[in-house]
This record gives sequence, structure tokens and C-alpha cells, in this order.
Amino acid sequence: MGVNRFEDLRVWQAAKEQCDRVGELLQRPTFRPNGELKTGYYVADGRAYLVPGEKAALTLLNESIAKMLRRWYATLTIMGGGPGT
Repeated sequence: MGVNRFEDLRVWQAAKEQCDRVGELLQRPTFRPNGELKTGYYVADGRAYLVPGEKAALTLLNESIAKMLRRWYATLTIMGGGPGT
């Protein structure tokens, strides 16, 4: 499958999923925004705002997105399209 628009990018799709899931968390009365996202997962889990397994799934998704973004950035840098060029 080719990439014809940004919505076709796997990293965009994963980030959208993460955004949707965080949005669902914010609807819970016990959940409050906690600064940096990954830290927020740990805080929310420690305060029992998450159901069992949610922190692990959210953290895994967060790490997956970060990995995709690092690879994408490296590709852009190699191709001469990175920041500062």
C-alpha cells in the first residue's frame, strides 16, 4: 500500500489511536491530565485510574509511535529533508 496522504502513514494512524484512547481516559471523572504522556500513564495507574492492563497497552503504543517517528526522522535526514537543511 502506498502513501498518498498523511492519513496513510502508519505513524499517523497509531498517533490517532493513541489520541482517541487518551481522549477516552480524559472522560473519566477520576483521570486528570498529568503532564508528559508516558509519565501520566504511570501516575494514572498508580492512582488506580486505569483498569488492569491499560497502562501496559498505552505505554506499548506510545513506545511504538516513538520508534516509528525516530525511523521516519532518520529517513528524512538521510534523504536531506530533515530540519536544518
